[in-house]
Amino acid sequence: MKTIFRFLSTGVLSAALLAVGAVAGYGQDVCADVDAQTAVYTKFTGIYLKKSVADMETALATGKEFLEKFGACESLAEQVKFVKPHVERIEKALPLAKKGAQLDPLFTRFDAGINTDNGDEIYSAGKAILAIDTDNINIMVPLGVAGLYQSYNNNPKYADDTIRYAKMAIAKLKAGTPAIKKNKAGADVYGALKYEFTKEHAIDEMSYAIANLTYYAKKDRAGALPLYYEIAQTSTRYKDDPRVYQTIG
Repeated sequence: MKTIFRFLSTGVLSAALLAVGAVAGYGQDVCADVDAQTAVYTKFTGIYLKKSVADMETALATGKEFLEKFGACESLAEQVKFVKPHVERIEKALPLAKKGAQLDPLFTRFDAGINTDNGDEIYSAGKAILAIDTDNINIMVPLGVAGLYQSYNNNPKYADDTIRYAKMAIAKLKAGTPAIKKNKAGADVYGALKYEFTKEHAIDEMSYAIANLTYYAKKDRAGALPLYYEIAQTSTRYKDDPRVYQTIG
């Protein structure tokens, strides 16, 4: 029995030594496999600066493959030093690129909706954008006024959405949400295309939209009158507008 046990132990030990040798040999073969190194490295350097999501995903996978397979090879220290920071950069940038790929067609629809006064597209695309980019003030502002202008054509269907987004945007503007663009005069502006305003103008437009739609579209005259009184006292744009006083009167 002891003889059998001794034989089995020796066999297990031999197998273990062979396994270690195989691993060591594999590592040595990888670092000596110039063709494999060149293929992966060349693929990475040919795509690592590309901007499309698909190319960035390929570059990231290829860069990681290079680092995993050849990162420990002393002969490739310079290549590893080059690849590693770019892998980190791509990994960080990829989520933003994916978000941009989702948003770009929606922005195109949103802009087209504004340019053609298509309320359905303005609100459909705008809501889809905000589902992804929840704090985009430049989308909220147009959504906070477009329904007012639609109502002038006897189309009050966007009243609730306009009031909701106007209140949301006004709160953000008063809380100090920074602008990311300026007009030709160098002033900070919010919104998009013909619905792009300075902060004060945006608040005036949306405050008037809330009051007007509450009064005329929602038929809530009692709720609208205090809003008109506030506009008459504080709005630079509408405090002298005869429509305000006609409604109050």
